Amino acid sequence: MVLLVLLALAVLAGAVYYVGGVDYVKSLFSGGAGSGSGDTNPAAAAVPTATAPAVSTTQLQLPAGVTEDLAKRMYVEQIQSQVNLNKMAAGEIQRFDVTKVTQSKNRDAAAIMVTAHFSDGSSAPGVIQLVKPAGAWYFMSFTGLNPPTASGYAEPTNQGTVAFGLQSNQKVIADSGVTTFDYGVINTFLAEQTANQEYIVAIVDGSLTTVGLGAPAKGAGTTTVPTNMTGSAPKPVAGEAVLIHTTVGGEQLTFLTSFREN
Repeated sequence: MVLLVLLALAVLAGAVYYVGGVDYVKSLFSGGAGSGSGDTNPAAAAVPTATAPAVSTTQLQLPAGVTEDLAKRMYVEQIQSQVNLNKMAAGEIQRFDVTKVTQSKNRDAAAIMVTAHFSDGSSAPGVIQLVKPAGAWYFMSFTGLNPPTASGYAEPTNQGTVAFGLQSNQKVIADSGVTTFDYGVINTFLAEQTANQEYIVAIVDGSLTTVGLGAPAKGAGTTTVPTNMTGSAPKPVAGEAVLIHTTVGGEQLTFLTSFREN
């Protein structure tokens, strides 16, 4: 099973990167997950992967229902979620409590409201955004909701510039300023999330409500975070969140590939 990320937790529920608060969450259900049609210049790079499947670094390998623009938007949103993803990779996030799950009318998008608990004792509300263009859920973003009383690791350190709103994928990509796309990274997280749906489905349907995160294990270009999920299921579900680290356009970036059951 996989956690978001996609929930990324799908998971992975919201820590401290602020991109519009409650308005950002509300706008998820205003059509923001539609597709655009922009052209960009991808730069292929060799990417260390945490799993065996061979992925192309020169062309996109798109699962059913995922358009090129949606795939690139997922990539952009992960870049915009770097603060939170890096906190997870560093072991600063210890637990996510799912407080509410809201799906769009067509059930093709979901907002996972969470409370993130950090290793310094601080906590803050956040949200994980997911999209379901066809039969599988995919991680879109991982953001905090910027409470004025937040402190410590929970205190926001960045402000987002990409609004979900009514914008098309094309506009979101253009507004982000991202013009270099690592196809190896995109293909890896799409393939991994397509193959590992159990965690996310369980979070969306409400049967798993708490995600505990263990001590991160560093590998060659990867970080694996042990997970332990509990809820109405008969017993805890053990798994792991897998992140990859790579350099794109001279910038060090972290991407969540999947949450999966052990």
